[in-house]
Amino acid sequence: MLVQNKIDMIITDYVMPLMDGEEFSRQIRIDCHKIPISIISSFSEKEKLMKLIDLELTSYLLKPISYKDLMICLEKMLKKHKKYNLYDFEINSEINYNFLTKEIFNDKKNVIGKLSKSEIVIFELLIKNANAIISIETIQSYLSLNEIKSEQAIKNIIYRLRKKIGKDVIQNYNNLGYFFKKQFE
Repeated sequence: MLVQNKIDMIITDYVMPLMDGEEFSRQIRIDCHKIPISIISSFSEKEKLMKLIDLELTSYLLKPISYKDLMICLEKMLKKHKKYNLYDFEINSEINYNFLTKEIFNDKKNVIGKLSKSEIVIFELLIKNANAIISIETIQSYLSLNEIKSEQAIKNIIYRLRKKIGKDVIQNYNNLGYFFKKQFE
């Protein structure tokens, strides 16, 4: 699941139909040790809490949850997110993208450039669907709902993106769409 989607943080209930919050969190930890996870529960038994220690949860919230407790939990999760630098996405060994600032920067942390609104929408769509062809029609549907971008306008946006991140990162498949080539480690 984490491989297919970019997950920023997880808040889960302890009691769920197919697997409990503990098992779900253990499954997540197999793939990702850094993602902030919080569990919500009406259980406060010591045995259940002790089993969760090794999961390195950000929070364990008891129901009913107050607004204040939820906000404290979210702040802790954001701090953990920043601590592990989970906002940065490696485009290749020399260039990264920051989901928070919407900036492209090099391996020395120097900003290469900021992206326009349309560039952000297209680039994040391509990242989310890495190694899959995204059609022009799909790109058009993700752009402004008030203004339809022509195929030529999208080509121009892709051209500007390629100038910022390198022309080989986004590939064009004639009459099909565009493809973000994710480098695997």
